[in-house]
Amino acid sequence: MIVHSLFSYPVFEIKTDIDLEKLKPLIEKRREKDAGVEQSNSGGWHSGNICKDESFFEFTNNLSSIVSESLTTILKEDRVLSLQNCWINVNGNGHYNHSHVHPMSVISGVFYVDAEKSSPIVFENVNYYSQFYLIECLDEKFKNDFGVLLDASYNPINGTILLFPSTLHHHVEQNMSVKNRISISFNFNIFTST
Repeated sequence: MIVHSLFSYPVFEIKTDIDLEKLKPLIEKRREKDAGVEQSNSGGWHSGNICKDESFFEFTNNLSSIVSESLTTILKEDRVLSLQNCWINVNGNGHYNHSHVHPMSVISGVFYVDAEKSSPIVFENVNYYSQFYLIECLDEKFKNDFGVLLDASYNPINGTILLFPSTLHHHVEQNMSVKNRISISFNFNIFTST
């Protein structure tokens, strides 16, 4: 039997050498002057857009370079990635993020600053209800080999970027750790260079 996997959602994991210890005091400083906003977060702190904050220029330039270089081999030659916005998330004990998508962008992602041993990000199958019974009937190995899942969790690794289509529903589970879960989320659009 031949099995074809259709309509998949790629999720990219990129290990970086971004200096986390340099970022942490910048985040604390921003947190002192930014009351934050309420978006998908339940509790926790969600900063405003840090793309125009000079303190984070080195980070946003590195992020743009890493993401662009990583996706060069799969994008058409005349396509250019452009960082649209990024923000800091700090989830304390008991905090989480509701299920959401990132409208008005093409590629979204998260960079883990200090999030290991905290709550995972969970990507959700948008066809959960219509496929529930079929998926429950399938063998575990087949489901994992072909990504036929109801949802998929990823445990954060500090210094790692996760990229995913902006339309992919996701949430962050409740942080059960006493330690803050710190990450930076972002959105890219794709433009034609000519």
